[in-house]
Amino acid sequence: MFFFKMKLGGVYMLKKSNELLKEKHPIIWVLETFWGWISSFFEGLIILLMSFLVVMTFVKVFYRYVLNNPITWASELSRYLFVWITFLAAWFVFKKRGHLGLDVLVIALSESVQKVILRVGELIILVFLLFVLKITPDFLDMTFCQTSPSLGLSMKYIYASFPVFSILVIGEILLGWINPERISFETTYKEIKTNDKVN
Repeated sequence: MFFFKMKLGGVYMLKKSNELLKEKHPIIWVLETFWGWISSFFEGLIILLMSFLVVMTFVKVFYRYVLNNPITWASELSRYLFVWITFLAAWFVFKKRGHLGLDVLVIALSESVQKVILRVGELIILVFLLFVLKITPDFLDMTFCQTSPSLGLSMKYIYASFPVFSILVIGEILLGWINPERISFETTYKEIKTNDKVN
């Protein structure tokens, strides 16, 4: 019951924050709304791909061990689905700030120092991903003629999963910088500190 109330309270606070953002920073609100649509699409895509992967795995096992007639392309398709799911899920976890990290020292520091360290970390990620995006077109051109053995699918569609992941993470970082009300690493660390004090 407490968890349910807490969730309702979180939804109310989110709506309240959204209304305040619309009044104070309309341009940022438009960006956040647009990015929210993009995020919703890719979150739905993760669910769709995961569901399809589960079904494909079941069908593959059924045909191989029950009908003794394995589907040759099923394993290949499952691998490629898993590649896309991996990168999209990595973006989703980054969005929720759920990746594992050695944050013992960071939490012990003052909030101002935490902010500097976390922004530097985001900057390093941003520079790396921008570099990846810069060389991506040349890489995809090289893989244009490569096709998968069973499906005959161009490998550029598989390798495109990382650039998509990069764009999504870059968007999360930039929105976190321009929107002061956005949930970020800072709020995550504050929650951890608060929970430590309570416990």
